[in-house]
Amino acid sequence: MTTVAPRSSVRRASTEDTVAARIAEVRRAYFAVASCHAHWRIGVDTVVALAGCDRPRWKRPADLWMEDLLVAAACLKGNQEAWHHLELANSWRLREAAQLRLSPGRSAMFVARFWLDLKRNSRAGGGVPSLTDYCGEELLSRWLVARLFARLECTSKSPRSHAILDSAESWRTLPPDAAETIRVPTAT
Repeated sequence: MTTVAPRSSVRRASTEDTVAARIAEVRRAYFAVASCHAHWRIGVDTVVALAGCDRPRWKRPADLWMEDLLVAAACLKGNQEAWHHLELANSWRLREAAQLRLSPGRSAMFVARFWLDLKRNSRAGGGVPSLTDYCGEELLSRWLVARLFARLECTSKSPRSHAILDSAESWRTLPPDAAETIRVPTAT
């Protein structure tokens, strides 16, 4: 006589098998780019956790995007070289994207503010934007541009939008009227 397992245990077993298959796929992709993970000194377990293999709506990260996952993991680990690499590779792209909506000067300030918020939120472990949300489903550069556009949309719909953008332009150590209040020594 055969017994039929309850649906919940069958569903749980198939979910566990699916997660195990996803983890195995991410591990294969990780070891395929050995020189990259050796450079950033990121372990396979860190990448598996970042890829989010246990999420219900998981998409397969392509082998090419594994390098992006490694850079994101290195940034989350606090590696300044990884942050520099990420910013150097993507700042021009983000400035061009921001220039679709803003002037060149404002777009540069907006992107600088975006990088500051991304670093702060990533160090804190959450917030928008944060690299903790990146799971390798798309290229990291596309992910960054999408987050920048989302921030631009929120800023343009907000009643404080001009105040936010204007505050980005006022990053100074002295107030604008400092020349009138500061005594400047003269050469003799």
